Amino acid sequence: MANYIVSRMKVGFCLVALVMLSSCADVIDETKGVSNVCPVHQLRMERRKVEIAYGLKRLSDVIEYERAKPTRFPFGETIAPGCCVTPSSGPNFVQLYVCSECVVSVDLWHRQKKADKVSAPTSTAVPPRASEKN
Repeated sequence: MANYIVSRMKVGFCLVALVMLSSCADVIDETKGVSNVCPVHQLRMERRKVEIAYGLKRLSDVIEYERAKPTRFPFGETIAPGCCVTPSSGPNFVQLYVCSECVVSVDLWHRQKKADKVSAPTSTAVPPRASEKN
């Protein structure tokens, strides 16, 4: 699974880098050669032009998301992840397939992660040192 995540991230970075270097395309088409039926929900997907979101993401969040994505919401992105550096010129949009049920599943997944963080016990007290116990 980790290899899938790393390879998917490399493909994304390479694709964005290649288009940035050529800067001849305003929209990257990621629908070519891809079925328009969601493999998880068996629904016909909508071809959609979505914005590329440039910026740095917290790696732990990206890894968790990418682990869940293939089996729960492979076509749920309504914003495409870009590089951590915003290019001065180059693509700002990606054409891709979006599954309506995947979008719902992504939303539920994010809500659950947020609820888990809120309900997780946090300890702000620092335990005393062994020399301070007496």
